[in-house]
Amino acid sequence: MKKLLILFMLVSISYGQWAYDPSTTPPTIKIYADIWGQSIVAEDDLLVSDSLTVTEAASFGGDVTASAEVHIADSLIVAGASTFAGAITLSGDLNILATNKLYLDDGGNTYITEASADAVSVYTNGGLSAIVDDDAMLDLYGGTISILAGAQDGLKTRTNNQVKFMRFGMPHRSNNTIDPVAIIFAEAENGANILNIGGGSSAMTTATLVKIFAADNSLTTTGTEVARFETSGIDFSVDISVPTKTPSGAGDTGVAGTITWDATYLYVCTATNTWQRMALGGW
Repeated sequence: MKKLLILFMLVSISYGQWAYDPSTTPPTIKIYADIWGQSIVAEDDLLVSDSLTVTEAASFGGDVTASAEVHIADSLIVAGASTFAGAITLSGDLNILATNKLYLDDGGNTYITEASADAVSVYTNGGLSAIVDDDAMLDLYGGTISILAGAQDGLKTRTNNQVKFMRFGMPHRSNNTIDPVAIIFAEAENGANILNIGGGSSAMTTATLVKIFAADNSLTTTGTEVARFETSGIDFSVDISVPTKTPSGAGDTGVAGTITWDATYLYVCTATNTWQRMALGGW
């Protein structure tokens, strides 16, 4: 049987309000009234049926069960399981031993734990949802929508039938006072969903060069640049394939600048619904 040690300094309780129960496994100290103390050290379980206030540190070697509020002005260390029916107020650290779990649903299936050294795992509905590594990498587990971001402009609300924005950027090289560099700026407008790449928002600085890379197999790193977009124009590093189509006539529906072809002609839409063609010949 473990030795029980409970130290109460400046404690305002009298005999009869607490009891030692050796019949439990492990033995338990039960407190039946409010307790206030400077420091508490318990090597085994502690049951509190009312509030517990500690003005300095508290350390429990076993389980802790409190039916009311717990106030600790310094660090809290619990080696076993903890159940708190009321609020917990900590002015210091909350120390949870490695691999133990911090439950958010009364010991159910939603909790936070340290799965490995310097990595925190978040479980929801019993399944792994996210891992945060020591290098700030966020690894999300979700086969549906892994990231959903955005709200009304400048707000943290998502009111129905209101325009919503999502801005994704990175810190500027110069300093943190300059607006971040734009990566993606998305807009959910009335009747239109718009995706802007590298700019489009006055809240972020614009990309000066946008590159697109591709590879021939799924194990290639870096890849090959196939296109780049900058203010001077668009540069394609690979051949461009134009889809084949035969306009029904010179006035067929079309947008100015569209190019298409068939086995006989090359067609160019020179104005809205206005086509011209050039005959193709051998050489």
